Amino acid sequence: MLQIIIMSGAIQRQLPAATPPTQTAPSVLGSALTAQKQTEGTATYTATPASAAAGATVLSWVGVRTALFAGPPTGNNGNAHTELFSQAYGNGFTDYSLRGYRCYSAAGGSNHSVTGSKSSATDEEATIAALVLSGGTVVSGGVVRRVANGAGATLTSGIATTTGPALLVASASGDGNVNATAPTQTWPTGDGWTVHRSVAFGSADAPNGHIPLYIATKEVAAAGDYTVGVQMTINEGATISLHAVQI
Repeated sequence: MLQIIIMSGAIQRQLPAATPPTQTAPSVLGSALTAQKQTEGTATYTATPASAAAGATVLSWVGVRTALFAGPPTGNNGNAHTELFSQAYGNGFTDYSLRGYRCYSAAGGSNHSVTGSKSSATDEEATIAALVLSGGTVVSGGVVRRVANGAGATLTSGIATTTGPALLVASASGDGNVNATAPTQTWPTGDGWTVHRSVAFGSADAPNGHIPLYIATKEVAAAGDYTVGVQMTINEGATISLHAVQI
């Protein structure tokens, strides 16, 4: 409705103020995970989610023996990836590390992919995962390493702080000798968490093992401080990252 305001004897018409757009959280457009087994790996390893959306935010994770790490993953379509975190494992696996990366406003054209490479010993294991979001930037979060506290223990992430609607993005990688094909982590799915990709095969499988990795997300509507607790099926510690992504 138009308002009529009388000023200095003149009649002016003032348009109503525009309603600000409703803020929303980014959505997940695609995900992928590739896990190479020990002694069966190759010089490069690639994750290619089924999304070619231009302007997307691409998050990725790389787990590999630290001495073999050959730099940030390479993105296709000319996209570069910037490191979010780097964390060594514990519990006898301190010569391995997990790293996280992000790419904003990614160029499209073909399905987004990230490729890691090894500097030597190319047959060793490595795991890479990627998540394509509808946009947004990482506003807070980080990575923690939690020590083993017994089978069935819940290990808690650090804090991610949001100022409005956001997508929480978490990764978790156990540092135990899995020796089982069954899941080794239980996520609080009843609390809105969705596990998009996971691998948790141990050295007794096939018989060579993987570097375990779980990628999960949760949409939140309100500003606040958030964490995630991951229950460990076996007695192992875990490297857990948690980041908030907002538009």
